[in-house]
Amino acid sequence: MSGRRGRPLTVSRDKVIEIAARQIRDNGADGFSMRGVAEEVGVTAMALYHHFDCKNALIAEAFLHTLKVQAPTELPEDPVDRIVAVAREIINQLESFPFAKEMMISGEDTSIVFGALYREFALTAHDSGVSGEVIVRSVQSLRRIIVGEVIARQVDRAASEAGKPLCSSESLPDMLPWDPEYAARLLDEGARSYSVDELLRTVAMDMLGEHAPS
Repeated sequence: MSGRRGRPLTVSRDKVIEIAARQIRDNGADGFSMRGVAEEVGVTAMALYHHFDCKNALIAEAFLHTLKVQAPTELPEDPVDRIVAVAREIINQLESFPFAKEMMISGEDTSIVFGALYREFALTAHDSGVSGEVIVRSVQSLRRIIVGEVIARQVDRAASEAGKPLCSSESLPDMLPWDPEYAARLLDEGARSYSVDELLRTVAMDMLGEHAPS
């Protein structure tokens, strides 16, 4: 639902989104404001609310624009590979779009992830003959994987920058039936070599079911 305040814009809604995406990329979260976008567009800040209810709505649209522009121009034909590729791209873009990532993690605006998921995943699954009910359930699973992966990368990066192992023997309970130091080393190595693709592929295969390529 678009905003209701201010006069109609003299430029297109898509152009405003394009400008907002560039400003966020160039100036970061702290440098982004509706006023800054309005000044470049050549209108008052209030005029932007004719198309956008709030700043967060514009940020969400800017993220989806960035994803669309920077996503691979040719996605794989195989529907499973296509879903994995799109999900991986969403994760990577959230990594390079800190403002959107923080909004998503805080729950301030879940449309950032939902919009990107529904646009590509739903179309791919629908074109493969999957029912709407299965698509919605699977998108929820994929959303949780993406959110979890983004948070895990943030935690792992902080540990790496601090020179700490991703898992230490002190963090493991004493009652585990294996040597804590050995287990910690295996977990640390596993965390560093882990790829989310396998989990994404499992969900994609489950969603497509009998429609998945053999």
